Amino acid sequence: MALDYSKFPVKAGELRLVSLDSWASDITKAEWKLRVVSLHDPLTRYHALSYRWGAPINEEPFKSYTNELVAPIKIGNGELKVARNLLDFLVQVKEDQRLKDKEFWIDAICINQNDNDERSYQVSSMMAEIYRRANPVIAWLGDSDAHTKRAFDHMAKVADRNILPSLGIPTRRTGSEHSDEDEACWEAIGKIFDRTYWNRSWIIQELVLPEHVTLRCGAYSTDWDVFVKASHNIATSPLKQFYDSRPAEGTSSSTSSCIEKLPPLLCPTYGKDCSPGKTYLDIATQLLTDCEDLLVLSCAEGFRNVKLNGADLPSWVPDWSVRYPLGLRVTGYKRYRADSIFFSPDTNFSREEKLTLWPATFDKNELTMTIRGMQVDKISFVAESKRDVVNCKPFPRFLDMLLRLPEKYGVTGEGRMEVFWRTVTKNTYGEARLPPPKGSSMGPSFTKWIKERMQSVVVSPENENYWTNLKEAFNKFWPHDAEWLATTKGCESVSSMEFGSQFAYGEYLRPFVTEKGYVGLGSQNLQKGDTVWVVPRSRVLLIFRHLGEFDPQADYHCQLIGGAYLHGFMDGSWRGKKATKDDTQAIIIH
Repeated sequence: MALDYSKFPVKAGELRLVSLDSWASDITKAEWKLRVVSLHDPLTRYHALSYRWGAPINEEPFKSYTNELVAPIKIGNGELKVARNLLDFLVQVKEDQRLKDKEFWIDAICINQNDNDERSYQVSSMMAEIYRRANPVIAWLGDSDAHTKRAFDHMAKVADRNILPSLGIPTRRTGSEHSDEDEACWEAIGKIFDRTYWNRSWIIQELVLPEHVTLRCGAYSTDWDVFVKASHNIATSPLKQFYDSRPAEGTSSSTSSCIEKLPPLLCPTYGKDCSPGKTYLDIATQLLTDCEDLLVLSCAEGFRNVKLNGADLPSWVPDWSVRYPLGLRVTGYKRYRADSIFFSPDTNFSREEKLTLWPATFDKNELTMTIRGMQVDKISFVAESKRDVVNCKPFPRFLDMLLRLPEKYGVTGEGRMEVFWRTVTKNTYGEARLPPPKGSSMGPSFTKWIKERMQSVVVSPENENYWTNLKEAFNKFWPHDAEWLATTKGCESVSSMEFGSQFAYGEYLRPFVTEKGYVGLGSQNLQKGDTVWVVPRSRVLLIFRHLGEFDPQADYHCQLIGGAYLHGFMDGSWRGKKATKDDTQAIIIH
């Protein structure tokens, strides 16, 4: 007999909790019970489950898992069918002494999924508060596999930045030494990131709101803070290039369940358009409206798969289904403050004050976003992408750019070689992600690296003459250049891999020079003629492409190309004085 939810009626502000009533070795024979409680009763205690209905990872033995409700469980005198992934969690509740006496809020059980009114009310009006009051929220990644134990054992070490350098970090393209066990540990952690749980937009709400979150995979668990620290250390270190180079299994963001695609924190209403394109648009709009930082704009570039009503997404909306490691990859780089030119150093604006001073506005009909910014310059020279160089393709424009730079860089007074290697690495080095100090071994490492790269290039017949001429120019340059000669002193004791590992991080990027001689690094989609801007609320500079059908003397209509590092501009001090709103103009991004 099907579970009769009418025996457990819920009023406004109430919710059902489920707990194990009687144990049985067969999970389908174990009995569960429901009870109704007030969400606002201070005595109400429960765990909330954050999970996905389908396969936890797109690998065996989980590939057969679907959203289908195929596994029956007993609740009181009734029966309810749940998806396989949820059944695996209930097995853990039954087996784990720490969980078997607890009460849980699980949407598939505690909400009558056949009652649209109840479901809509609980999701739109109560869900955020349910997760906020839970202690803890359990982030269920699915049942364990052969990699899980190794991953959780290793995660605590990765979370400790002080011991990170001793862990045998593998870099597949740069060839650092590591044992098979080291690589197995990193691969195991990679499998945790491959879990389909992370493709759910709902997890933003479910993991940010509660005070305490536990990450669980099968019988293995860790505190959420440990995972966050480990994830941060990976995302802001050369470890990321190892994971970027792992074969992608394709995206798993497509799902038959609309609920999986609904934007977080947007109070969903059933029946509304919840297509991927509309969801991505809504998420971007909310983040750009409410967040102090416009960092999401540095994530919106190229490689678009998802459509919105048959057309491309607006250029300011990231396509979250794309798994390529695009953009500057500057999450956690708090030292970048290009927009500080708009704020007095002795003034500490709150988030609310910044949003009031420099709002982002949206035209829902035209699907445009309007912000204000100050144009710095126009791009006049573009080199090959870093990815091309890493893959040993010819890089004549890359080399030509180095040779074209003036001996001294006007913004910082540094020599051309130092400006070049600092730019292509975003002036970042080491686990602390800070600028290399003056006299750093990165300079000698760069000189050795570029000479080795020139020897490894495979030249095709069509570019052989140009490449040969450029190599001759380079060979005439370096024996007589004072900076090069000074840098190469003691070069024998330095490995080219020191620079190479930093260079390979964030490879979907392209160096460029502007008309005024500024040197930068931006999206590999940038072109000659694109413009570079500093924008309030954006820690990095932004690159735009003017739309020719609009008058450039009026408001600046454009497409967003991506974020940019511009050497000497990232701390906001390049102008020597504060910029005001009068120095800016409206930027209308299509």
